[in-house]
Amino acid sequence: MNKWRFILFLALVAHGSFGQNVDSLEQVFRSNAPDSVRFDAGYELTYAMLEVSSDAVEKFAYPTFNLSKKLPLKFRLSAAYQMAYLYTGYDYDSAFKYIAIADSVNQLLEKDEYNALIFDLYAQFYESIRDFERAVLYYEAELEAARVTNDTSALSTALNNLAGLNFELQRLPTALAMYQESLELSKAVGKSTLITLGNLVNVCLELEDYDKARTYLRDAHREALSVGGNWEREYYHRVAGNYYMDVDSLRQAELQYSQALYVNSLSKNVEDKAYTLKSLGELYLDEERYDESIKLFLEALKICEEEGFPTLQSAIIFQLQAAFAGKGDYDEAYDYLHAYTELERELQEDDAREKVTALETRYTVEKEQRVREERKQKLEAQARAEEERRANIQYSGIFIGLLLMASLLLTARKFTIPERVLHGFTFFIFILFFEFLLVISDPWIETFAQGSPLLKLLANSIIALLIIPFHRLLEGAVLKRLTR
Repeated sequence: MNKWRFILFLALVAHGSFGQNVDSLEQVFRSNAPDSVRFDAGYELTYAMLEVSSDAVEKFAYPTFNLSKKLPLKFRLSAAYQMAYLYTGYDYDSAFKYIAIADSVNQLLEKDEYNALIFDLYAQFYESIRDFERAVLYYEAELEAARVTNDTSALSTALNNLAGLNFELQRLPTALAMYQESLELSKAVGKSTLITLGNLVNVCLELEDYDKARTYLRDAHREALSVGGNWEREYYHRVAGNYYMDVDSLRQAELQYSQALYVNSLSKNVEDKAYTLKSLGELYLDEERYDESIKLFLEALKICEEEGFPTLQSAIIFQLQAAFAGKGDYDEAYDYLHAYTELERELQEDDAREKVTALETRYTVEKEQRVREERKQKLEAQARAEEERRANIQYSGIFIGLLLMASLLLTARKFTIPERVLHGFTFFIFILFFEFLLVISDPWIETFAQGSPLLKLLANSIIALLIIPFHRLLEGAVLKRLTR
């Protein structure tokens, strides 16, 4: 193991120590290490920097993708997948461009194990442009691809993805069944089940099945005690807080939300923090602890304004007007209600623009797919034509060869040749002729047999039986002439 591979190894081991991890990865990425090592560092560095750097794509993802062009195709596939993932939901044209690159590379690799990744990209893309039915189709294709390769981990992920979309579409029984299957698969391969358990709690709360929700929450609690990921533990505490809010156990809910905020201070995910602050603020609002709720709402509002979470920002502003109204400060309540109305109007206009953009993108994507399909069909037709041309040349060569051998046989009486040799040469020519007939008739035989060895054998036997009388008659005539 050379120096740079060793540093990369240490960086990945130190994944929990954010600062050390990033510094080590960047050191490897900027070094003169082998391209494959620099690629691995850049790939990991992109994901590590996404939440703390707005230019992570420009600084790390683009150079990593360009670096992949010097490496084997599997590196190009990984880099294209990462670029498509980063752009999905933000830049439709760029997202589809990199999805198309990933798809093309995957076709060149001709490996079934990567099909699930490609279907996942298409599914996320169509989900981002609100074509949910097509997204469901691609998630189902991802699921089938994972089943074909018998990749239990990929199958669990595919089930989670499809369950999540069904949950969003309020197909709750379907989502529940898929999350349950994903849970069993994750357990079978020793994969963390905390997120899946949290999702199951959310579905059961929507279904108002509190007994089952409590069972899954208890299992999630045991998992949270052993899992190492801060994001997973924060998600668990937020889900637990939601559960206790629904069953009116406010003290427990407050404890869980507070614990989520503590874990968030380690993971530094600002959007999750804003959600948790909002949830805890709503709890205080229900208890008429207006000053405390206002403080939390304002902190969450600041995050939304700075980071750009307009939908969450609108919900928080609405809660702020309720908190100020409950406190009796009607002027502030009116100001926030007015701000809420204005922001909702802007969001509706943005939503309308996004729908138009999504329709335009869908049209562009479908047009590009048709062009790609037509190009593919054209190339396949050209390949078939070239293959037929080569086959015709070969058939012509064989036929000419048979004619030459037959001519040689017919002129053999000018020479003194043993009768046994003539018999053998005649038999050899007829064997070649028989094989030639089999080669020519093979496409029709395959169509007739439909892959059945028994039917193929039957067809070949019929051809042989038809040739036998012709062979005897012609062989007799030829030998009679030659030996006369």
